[in-house]
Amino acid sequence: MGAMNKMELHSQPDNQVLDPVCGMSVDPNTTKHTHVHADHTYYFCNPSCLLKFSAEPEAYIKAIDPVCGMTVERASARHTTKLAGERFYFCAAGCQTKFEAEPETYLGDRPAAEPMPMGTQYTCPMDPEIITDEPGDCPICGMALEPMMPSADAGPNLELIDFTKRFWISAVLSLPLLILTMGPIVGLPVRDWTGERAAIWIEFLLAAPVVLWAAFPFFKRGWSSIINRSPNMWTLIMLGVGAAFGYSVVAVLAPGVFPHCFQAVDG
Repeated sequence: MGAMNKMELHSQPDNQVLDPVCGMSVDPNTTKHTHVHADHTYYFCNPSCLLKFSAEPEAYIKAIDPVCGMTVERASARHTTKLAGERFYFCAAGCQTKFEAEPETYLGDRPAAEPMPMGTQYTCPMDPEIITDEPGDCPICGMALEPMMPSADAGPNLELIDFTKRFWISAVLSLPLLILTMGPIVGLPVRDWTGERAAIWIEFLLAAPVVLWAAFPFFKRGWSSIINRSPNMWTLIMLGVGAAFGYSVVAVLAPGVFPHCFQAVDG
């Protein structure tokens, strides 16, 4: 009974197939991730599964029914069960029912998986914002979480390189912006030297690249979260930064639209 508490049962809709890597249901008519192997088209829920399949297709095409030992096509299996983060495939409902009743009987003396190094964290390939200290399932999409294990031969982290470049360029632009905005507070009359209106335009020209270029990945992910109806931290960042910058743009280009009480002495 304890095993059943951790078991997820899946029945396959007639209009969908299975992702052969993770076992999620995929609609062939809507997914953008496909791969043709041996004259057969396979469908995937996300680019990570597609990449894994492309690298080693034979490892994901077939599975062995743990009850009767028959070979099952993973992508077209009608009967699957997920237990302790691992998905099992069955040739028929009878085998699935037997396994669900007594999974320990059919798992036998399988060698235990090697323990992960201490401190290993787990993430979801479809929802990378999900990071936990224990293996399990993604609370958003239900996929099995995967260990975050960078390997020595993984090559450079392109996202890290890109974000590092964006960070340093933003830092260079933000330093004079910080002096312009905070200088008067510490007794540095920078705005008196430039004039208030000129200072505002300088702030705008310095901030625009930071928001529109450096922060573009945040806006992209935030918009994707809205399209996918799965709000997350990127949604919050996009809304907060976008609202603040939009307000500032209006204030610079058309300050007269605001009530007089909103305006400073210099307009």
